[in-house]
Amino acid sequence: MSDNIDLGSMVIDHRESINNADIICLVAYLDMGMQQLSRSPSATRNDVMAMDISIMEGLVSIIRQNFEAFSGKPELYMPNAAPKPKKLPEPPSINIVQNPGIQHQMYELSHMRTQLLFSEDAERMNSFHQVSAREVITPWVEKFESYNALLRENLEPTNSGRTFMPDANAQDAGVN
Repeated sequence: MSDNIDLGSMVIDHRESINNADIICLVAYLDMGMQQLSRSPSATRNDVMAMDISIMEGLVSIIRQNFEAFSGKPELYMPNAAPKPKKLPEPPSINIVQNPGIQHQMYELSHMRTQLLFSEDAERMNSFHQVSAREVITPWVEKFESYNALLRENLEPTNSGRTFMPDANAQDAGVN
């Protein structure tokens, strides 16, 4: 019996090109994060390992730092530069994983990717509208961080009995 269960692939929304170079950079980080989480040791388990939470925390930190740099002052005014659409790389091929916590965060990354690519900000040359920054992206980052904190909280020794779940691969192999 195989240790891997094919749960199918994630459907990731995509556009061929956009104008905003800042969004292209953020999308690259989101894609990298989905790939890394899909291949993480926790992906085939029911519990989430501390190292994978650290990876998610590092990823959202990079996204937050880049977003803050891209949306900060000064806002660039370039009236003589006509935006030329920039081709986006194809979205990664990502398999759905067995771990519900890891899969949740992969969906969150995919949703933010879609939000960025199909937003009004994608038509700008760079940066973000203030409403996007305040009402869309910052709350998303905070939610992602909050869920990471919840996963980390469940790693504490005082919670180990409550959160212990056997390895999904061992269950699939008939080992209990």
